[in-house]
Order: sequence, then structure tokens, then C-alpha cells
Amino acid sequence: MSVIEAMQNSDPACPGENWFLYWRTSSSLWRSKIEKMRGGKNIIVPINWSFHSETGDRVDFGNDRPESNLARLVEMAGECNRTVHFYLPVTPAPFLQNGGLPHLLARQVAQGPDQLAFAMVDSLGQLLKIHSFFDPRVFQSFTKFIGQLAHYFTHSGVNAKLWGLECGYIENGGYQSFLFDRSKTYGQAFTRYMGLAKEEAPELEKNLNSLSFEKKMNMRFFWTIRDLYIDALKKELSTHFEGILKYSFMGASPIDFLDRACGNNNFSKYSEDMLESLCRDVIPSSILIPQSGKKTIYSRQVDELVSYSLVSSKIEDSYYEEDRQSYFFGLVFFHLFLPDQKVPQQSHMVDWENPLRIEERWMVQGLRSFLKNNFPYTYSLIPIEKFRFDETVSLSSKVSVIDGELVDQKVFNNVLKTFMSGGQILMDRSNLSPFFLLKLETFFLENSLAVEKIFFHTNVHSALLGDGKLVLYEGGLLNTKSESEKNEFWEKMSKFFNLVHIKNIKNDEVTSYWRTRSSSPSELNYEEIRRLSLYNGTSYKKKIKLPLERNFVLLKILDEQNAVVQSYPHQIEVQLLPEGAVSLDFGVFSV
Repeated sequence: MSVIEAMQNSDPACPGENWFLYWRTSSSLWRSKIEKMRGGKNIIVPINWSFHSETGDRVDFGNDRPESNLARLVEMAGECNRTVHFYLPVTPAPFLQNGGLPHLLARQVAQGPDQLAFAMVDSLGQLLKIHSFFDPRVFQSFTKFIGQLAHYFTHSGVNAKLWGLECGYIENGGYQSFLFDRSKTYGQAFTRYMGLAKEEAPELEKNLNSLSFEKKMNMRFFWTIRDLYIDALKKELSTHFEGILKYSFMGASPIDFLDRACGNNNFSKYSEDMLESLCRDVIPSSILIPQSGKKTIYSRQVDELVSYSLVSSKIEDSYYEEDRQSYFFGLVFFHLFLPDQKVPQQSHMVDWENPLRIEERWMVQGLRSFLKNNFPYTYSLIPIEKFRFDETVSLSSKVSVIDGELVDQKVFNNVLKTFMSGGQILMDRSNLSPFFLLKLETFFLENSLAVEKIFFHTNVHSALLGDGKLVLYEGGLLNTKSESEKNEFWEKMSKFFNLVHIKNIKNDEVTSYWRTRSSSPSELNYEEIRRLSLYNGTSYKKKIKLPLERNFVLLKILDEQNAVVQSYPHQIEVQLLPEGAVSLDFGVFSV
């Protein structure tokens, strides 16, 4: 990085990833800063509610301070051939003072799951505290603000898209929203909510002493308040509203707080959190990390995997099919379906006392460790409500992993449709209800399907129908097996599904990430093009040996940085010096 780039990257108003924090600089400098921004035509501009309204009552959009004139900012960006995309937080935001609340509304510091105050360090080294969004006065002022913002946009002729921004962080492999709160303010709001709930349904009284019932009601209350903020935004700014974007902010978790408060950054953890975010369809962001302190290799990861690809695919107009030949998207082999935490009415199926139960079950069964070692970050974690048959999507190269506990009539119907259309299903039948077990057996009999039954560390039943594969296994029996036996089981399952992949990247300290795109007209010998990106964030030289499978042809080596790549008939060797990185493009075809 050059000295000039370093100076530009340390600009408080430009924390990276094409974000522009307009309130951190004079409006007279907007144009020069916009012109210097790199990374494409899109500019992300979060709207700072507290900057436009110190009290939560009176609002300024340029009458008092020119820096609050959003219409002028959009106009100036257009003159620089840039497109502004506004983000309006619908949860507390970790890059804003008070989480974004006007000063007079910041009455109660929010408390996290550990009941400690939510606090983090921003890119300027300032300590920021998150305040509760569960105070009714906050919501009332929020609806008033967005109403005034909508009026301002209309009368000022602002022509820009606006997205609701949901902020959170990754901790222990899961996503946690900054809306979460266990402060006194939350407790008072929840008590009022429970009172209303008892008035509407007096039969709830008998469940009040149940811990699982209380947790279920807390979950329902959380989603009710979240939806209130989102629905208000949709209603008031309907002509500009494009949807909700879920972000995770690196360095914002309680675990990170003490390190960052002492001036330390754990880039290895940030890298893992970033990739885990991608698997959860959450956009990771590093804007809380000072640009001057970012390791070069980490900045490259963010640019390649997020800024220049993922964000554009989310906020730009839908790509035409031919445009998809130019863009790489995350490679996914496994769709791991999770309970939809937004629908506590499913509590007859899901253990709401522990919403992460199914993920923990996969951990015990050895599935997550197997994927981490053999198919790292080539899986997605998806709410079960999104599981549906889609005839426009290729089904043969992906495996849908479903816990029987999540199967209701809708899920069951989609399982059968997917299977009959050539899709691949892997289901843990341990918690499948007897009703659906019987329906499956009836389906096999009615369609004269042969079901192969074997015991390989656990009971496995499999059926084939054309290209479709349906495998049922007893996950509960895997719990007592050794780690090597669990690994053998999952290895056998992956081979049964005939997944075409180079999976023997044996170096835990080197980050690897696979992406894919369609083949172009000049690449018709291949079914797809896959890109493997390797990053060495350590202080040591690392060597990677890649077995060159017969389905793969090395097409090109890109962006070598402190890296040496040597290709042999059946193997590729990559040497990565400290801060080394390289990308390899492969043509993939069927044998």
C-alpha cells in the first residue's frame, strides 16, 4: 500500500468498502473524497439519525448544517459518476454514537446475552455504547423521523435507493443482532407485552412459571419489535425502500471488545467470522477496524469476497443471465436448514429453550467438523421456511440437509418434489414424527422404489429416482461414535452424492474460499468455472498441495502476492510467504 493510499484509507469519513460517513467531514470536502474513493461506482451512505436530530424531535436536512443535506450529497455523487445507496439502521448500529439514537433518547444502555453493557470500539478508537431500542419513545421518534425523511426525499427530488440495515456480529459461530437487549428498559417493555398477551389469551396464565415458555415469549417479543421498525420504514419510505440487508461487523462482538480496547486486533478471528457470515447470507463488514491497522491480506479478503462482489450483487439491479458469466458467487454444496426463529408458533416442532439445538446436534454428530475440514465454507445455513422446490435451480450438485424435527407438511411436500425432480436430500430421521415416517414408507411403496438399508456406524436408508437421491440416517446413533467413525460416515455420505470438488487442502492456518460462475461462450468445454482463493495471514511460509482431480483443469493463476505456484500433472503446489495470497481458476467438467 502506497503512502497516499494509506492516507486516503485512514480518512475517518471513508472507513473502507465504499462506505461514506458524511457527518465526519465538511461538506466542502465531499466531492474530493468521493472522487478518491475506489472500488466501483456504488457508494454506501448510512443515514445517521442522531446527526439530523439531536433531540429526536426537530430534524435538520441542510437548513442549519450543510453536512446534513442528503439531496446535495446524492447530486454531487452523480456528478462524480457515482451512485448513492442509503442504509437506514433499523437496529442499533455499532459505528454510530449511542447506536444511532439522538442524545435525549439514549436513556438506557442495552445489555447483551451475558447482561453486560453493549460497547465496542470504532475505527477512530472511540468507545461507543449501544442504547436500547425497546423504549416506546424511541420507536415513536423513529417513525416521526422517517416520516420527515420521506417528505424531504420527495420534495428535494432525491433519487436514490434506500435499504434497511440490520446490524449484528458473529460470536461462537452464530449471528447475534444488536437489537437484542436484556436491560431494565427491555424488561419493562416485555412485562407490558406479557400483560397484553394475557389479556388477549387468559389461558397463558398457566404457563407463566415455565422457563421454556418465557424464552418462547421473549423470542416472539423480539421479532415483534424488530418487525415494527422494519414495517414503519417500509410504509413511510415505500418509493425508495429496497429491502433489509443483514450485516455483521468484524471486531464488534463482546469477545473482541477487550482486545480492541487495548489496541489489538485478532485478524484470524475476523477472517473466520467473515466467512461464517457469508455462509449465513450475512454481509460482513470491517469498517470498525482502522484502515491504517488492517493487515494487507485481510483487506484483500474483504475486497475480493465482499466489496467487489457480494455487496454489488445485493444492492444493484438484478443481473441478466449473461452478466452472471462475469461474476463469481460463493460455491455451495450443502444447504443446512435451521429452525425459523421468527416463528415461535413452531414450538411443537422446535425446542425453543435452545434455538441452536440443531446446530449443536450437527456438531455432536461430527457434520460441522467434517465440512470444515473437507468442504470449508462451501455450505449455507438457511431458515427452513426458505426450503422450497425451485425448478429453475440446478439440484444435482447440492445436498439439502434437513433434521426430521423441522419436517411439517409443507417441508415434507417439498422434500418429495425435490427428490422426484433430481434433487439430493440428506435427512436425520431420529426426530421425524411417526406420521411422516409412515408417509415416506407409503410413498416408497406407491412408487415401487427400492430402499437400500445398510448399517455403517448408524442405520442408513437410501432411495434413488433418476438423478434424485434421498438418504435417511439415524443421527442419534452417531453421538456415541468416535471422531474417526463419524468422519468415515460423513466421508461415505459425501461420496454417495458424487460431489465434484478438490477438498484436500490440509493447512488450518491458510484461509481458503471457493467461488463459482457460469462458463462463457469461449469456455464451453467446461460446465462451470471455479475460483480458489488462498490467503496466508500468518508470519510463516506455508505450502499447500492440491490434488488435481480429473474433472478439473487449471486455467489461470491470478493476483499472486508473495506466492509461487507450480503445476504438475496430478498436483498443484502453492507456496505462500507471510501475507501471501493467490487465486486459481479451474475449468470443471463432468467425467
